[in-house]
Amino acid sequence: MKTILATLTFTFLTTISIAQNTSETPIQNISTDSSVVYRLFSTKNIYNFILLDQIDGRTWQVQWSIDKEDRMVIRIY
Repeated sequence: MKTILATLTFTFLTTISIAQNTSETPIQNISTDSSVVYRLFSTKNIYNFILLDQIDGRTWQVQWSIDKEDRMVIRIY
């Protein structure tokens, strides 16, 4: 009985610790202002963002860089 209880406890604690190591959803500052047309979403890559036009649904990938020649905005179709 003690062996089964110890095994179940170990399995439960292992499962909990693995579940807590999953990636977290980025925190978005969502504006409640209805006049906001564009919204910028972060990605897992700290230099890339997704720009959303809330009027017609168009999207762009925005890449930020310290070097001006490495910055870009590309339309996502």
